[in-house]
Amino acid sequence: DAKLKLIGVLYRGKDAFLFTGQAGPDGDSQAFRTKFIETIQSLRGMTAADAQIANKQRIRVIVAEPDITYAGLAKETSIQRFPEETLRLLNAGHPYGEPRAGNYIKVVQ
Repeated sequence: DAKLKLIGVLYRGKDAFLFTGQAGPDGDSQAFRTKFIETIQSLRGMTAADAQIANKQRIRVIVAEPDITYAGLAKETSIQRFPEETLRLLNAGHPYGEPRAGNYIKVVQ
């Protein structure tokens, strides 16, 4: 059960961005509220440098081998910030899932 749930909507021109989040029962409500607002306020357009990085990266689909883990895949990815967590999100395994042998897994190169 959540201690605090927040929803935020940010409008930029014709676009609307919806943010949702929650602090768990043992979470710090005030710290969560502060970070949630900071996250919303940090949304920005891509810079030329961002676009250059994004254009170099590609998603590839592989078949998981029996011993594959997100931690192992994170060591080989081009994702620089939070690689293991990002791979889990891309593959619907967040926060603790692991690939099963034979699953199709998205990796970023």
